[in-house]
Amino acid sequence: MDPSIQLADWARLKNRHQRLLIRRIQSDIIASPWIANPPFGRKKSIYTDFFASSKPLKKFESIMTQQVLPFYANTHTSTTSTSKVTSHSVKLARETIARCTRTNTEPGHEHEAEVIFCGDGSTSGINKVRNVFRLGDEAFWSRKAHAASSAPSEVGPSLSISLSLPSSSFHSPLLPKHRPVVFLSIQEHHSNLLPWRESCADVVVIPEDGSHRLDLRVLEQQLIEHCDRPLKIGTFSAGSNLTGVLNDTVAISELLHRHGAYAFFDYAGVGPYTAIDMNPTSSSPSHPGEPNLAYKDGVFLSTHKFLGGPGSSGVLIARVEIFSWVDRSGVHLHNNNKKWHAYASPANPGGGTVDMVIDGKHKYSSSVIAREEAGTPNILATIRTGLVFRLQEIVDPAWILEKEYRLAKRVMARLTASGLAKAIHVLGASSEEQDRVAVFSLTVTVPPFVTLSKMVQQRPPPPPPPPQDQGVAEHINNDPPLQIHYALLSTIMNDFFGIEMRGGCMCAGPYASKLLQFDAAKEATFWRLLMGETGHDGEDDNDDGDDKGAHRQQQKRQQRDLRSKSLKPGFVRLSFSYFARDKDVEFVLQSLEWVAQYGYLLVPLYTLDANSGEWSTREAVRKAVYAEIPPIHARWGSRECCIPTAVDCIYGLKKLFRDQQALLPSRPSTSSNASAHSLSTVPPRMRSDAMSVTMRDDRDDRDDHDQAVLGDSFPSSSEYSSMNSGFSAVAVTRQSHGPEHGPAGASSASSLSLSSPSGPGGIDGGCRDPVAAKRVIKKNRFGFFSSAQQRSISTQKRQGFKQQVLEELGAATLQREVEAVENSPLAKELRWFVMPWEVAQVYRRHLMHPSDVSSPFPKRV
Repeated sequence: MDPSIQLADWARLKNRHQRLLIRRIQSDIIASPWIANPPFGRKKSIYTDFFASSKPLKKFESIMTQQVLPFYANTHTSTTSTSKVTSHSVKLARETIARCTRTNTEPGHEHEAEVIFCGDGSTSGINKVRNVFRLGDEAFWSRKAHAASSAPSEVGPSLSISLSLPSSSFHSPLLPKHRPVVFLSIQEHHSNLLPWRESCADVVVIPEDGSHRLDLRVLEQQLIEHCDRPLKIGTFSAGSNLTGVLNDTVAISELLHRHGAYAFFDYAGVGPYTAIDMNPTSSSPSHPGEPNLAYKDGVFLSTHKFLGGPGSSGVLIARVEIFSWVDRSGVHLHNNNKKWHAYASPANPGGGTVDMVIDGKHKYSSSVIAREEAGTPNILATIRTGLVFRLQEIVDPAWILEKEYRLAKRVMARLTASGLAKAIHVLGASSEEQDRVAVFSLTVTVPPFVTLSKMVQQRPPPPPPPPQDQGVAEHINNDPPLQIHYALLSTIMNDFFGIEMRGGCMCAGPYASKLLQFDAAKEATFWRLLMGETGHDGEDDNDDGDDKGAHRQQQKRQQRDLRSKSLKPGFVRLSFSYFARDKDVEFVLQSLEWVAQYGYLLVPLYTLDANSGEWSTREAVRKAVYAEIPPIHARWGSRECCIPTAVDCIYGLKKLFRDQQALLPSRPSTSSNASAHSLSTVPPRMRSDAMSVTMRDDRDDRDDHDQAVLGDSFPSSSEYSSMNSGFSAVAVTRQSHGPEHGPAGASSASSLSLSSPSGPGGIDGGCRDPVAAKRVIKKNRFGFFSSAQQRSISTQKRQGFKQQVLEELGAATLQREVEAVENSPLAKELRWFVMPWEVAQVYRRHLMHPSDVSSPFPKRV
């Protein structure tokens, strides 16, 4: 199966016009038009997680089904017709990738390289290179140090020098001059960080410069400082998966090669959006006879991130020279028979890597591909990878990159507009325009409002407090603004707008901390909190003070589960590919702009599992609020309905909080015009009792409709002597109709009485607030308490649902959620995201003082 022949029709489309090819690609993508299990009505899906994985194509699946699978056979067989066809298809795929990456496969050439299929992504290729250089083999490097040293005493168990990264699990007995060194950047994905940490090499992290690119000045300083190391490897991201800024791979390669270091690049993130060139031209004209040092020693690829790539193979493209490095090192080891044995085995020995094996002896293949692709390969994945690169070649990487630059500038201008500057923070945004791939990592902060648990102020600060309280006031005023939790933000974007994006640290923890502006102290504090460590500087108490103690500490750390996962810092990431539709990009931007202004008002719809960090809807509240959505909006799923649906849910929540307050007994108030600041001084568990003012919203009442579930969400015919919702106990009883019961406008079928149980205060039964009672009774006109339809429903089930709604939004429940997160003084200090309890105060405060507080709610159309 030749990719060029199979995709010839798409190549012809490209020759006619690029726009025709892009339209064909858009229509060929395999993707559900709707999000799965929509909680608030149907939503069209917009996928913006291309930096994690791309989408499959119908064209590729058809080719695999019709042209590949019928002739599938094992490539280790060489005599059957099907095995020959399959082997030829793999060969053509390998040649296609080599051509598209300008890989020189000419035997004997100084830059001869091979395309090696390994695993499912870049991780496998990185680990293969690590194993090729035996960086996980302490014995090899000890032998090498012994051979290079005239003083054997320099190497021994008494010498214990830890790596430059304290989190590494290796503590090498080698002197620094005998240890290999690996240079990498602060931007690295964990796949290009952890394998090197878990090695016997020193790891040197190079910072970025002011333009978010690798700081070449620091890299050169470190290369000079480590010039005497036996092995120097530079392995850098070709571009950040958080900011989309590309590094200058040519300049990096030239600098590394001038200092005798190998140059490897991780193209997992930006590979689908830029050219991958193993042998680029020099950055400056070469003088006659001067070698071109811009070549790459290897690149790592995650092809599943390319269009059509799901199900494809990971790829390592590397110069043949590196696979013979161990042979050239001259290091020999004793085998079990006390005979010297050349350490010439493949990085991963296995089936297919040998020419011959007999009892006690074996001979490996001289072919790099055969030696390094042990076992039966994922043949279908390798063939699919060839199709992926042929499509990339047809579209043209240069055109793709230019399209990404234009798209990124458009999106960045919108996200960093002055009106959104306080709400949306784009990580790595620069005041100057900068070329980057269209991937954006961002956080959304909530407007400052009064809250008890974090005491963030909405109004101008009060007069200066007495001197003894100055420290408290300073702490309050300096509190950073709260954010919408990244997991919740991505959930809201999915549930209300159908926009699928990712939340977390995107497997780039150190760079994420830098972009979030964490200093070393703050980073260590979060580590101590999440690891549950009590020792100094984030480390467990260790009385041993030696390597054994450090090793035991490392083992204990790895065996522990992460605590308080919800407090782990992060952000959301979205990305647009070159085939994104303009209308989709615009809808995403409009949705983000709306969420940045009003999204926090949807927070009470969700509850947080503090242990897992996952947010889920409050099911009873969701059903109650869902009644506010017009049925046509819920069923239709048009994008024009997304914002109105979100607004309807906000007003549904407003009704729930208002109806809760309608059930509260009136209490004497020392000041009916208490300020918001004085309200914030009430202890949390007493605050709800202070909220006794019930406000009506006539517009909400007009929007009630007969199918509303909301009216069925509060007590009607059952008696609650105690409601565990943070409010005072309220008994709601049904009484026989009579002039002495309830207001004159009560239903003829029944009347309601809201009463507070008699207590020490001597409060008698009966509603103290006729307006509140009238509101609750008004629900009866829809038949919530008397219609034949409602009578047919199990009373017990109906009452259970009402109780559940009250409990899910009750103050006690919301406070317990805060306490579950703030389970220690340190957790309370470090909580950075808004909780439903705090947003609930916005609703309640507005209901209490509507004329005193500007409305935070969006207009309802």
